[in-house]
Amino acid sequence: MKILIKLSITILIFATIVWLSKSSYTSKSVIIKEIYNNEILVESVRGVEQYITIPQIITNLIDVNTESIIRKEDGRTNQY
Repeated sequence: MKILIKLSITILIFATIVWLSKSSYTSKSVIIKEIYNNEILVESVRGVEQYITIPQIITNLIDVNTESIIRKEDGRTNQY
């Protein structure tokens, strides 16, 4: 029974390490151009415009024409 518990814990730890190793983060500086209910239009420093989905609750915390840094998780979940 102890061996089974140790083996289960080892597998769980290994799976967690593999899961975390598949994710990476990137960030970029953007200017917020427009704000909608659950999206914002941002422009990167290179001039590329992109719509980003955000939770509606934080739209009141964002101001238009301000510079912000956006972090994107690449890998398993692909979230901003």
